[in-house]
Amino acid sequence: MTNGELPPLVGAQEYGELFGVTQVAVSQSLKRLPECDYRLSGSRLWLLATVLDAAADTMAGSRGGRWQLHGGVAEALRSGTYEGPGSAFVKRGLAAKK
Repeated sequence: MTNGELPPLVGAQEYGELFGVTQVAVSQSLKRLPECDYRLSGSRLWLLATVLDAAADTMAGSRGGRWQLHGGVAEALRSGTYEGPGSAFVKRGLAAKK
């Protein structure tokens, strides 16, 4: 699979990187985040567009202004150049043992 085959997707790790918070903070804030676009093996996934459309509300609902959108992370996700946490396809299970 190569960059560009899928639209930019955001999981909890990328969500945290986008707003400068931990993955735990994302999990604890699910009620005030937009509804996820997909679920994969129980994990929530959002289209980047969904996250960005809700960014103003997400930041406004943050305690003490802790959640702040990091434009560089958004641009890297949009352009397919993001290399932060959660950025790689990782072999697991039997594929990892080969």
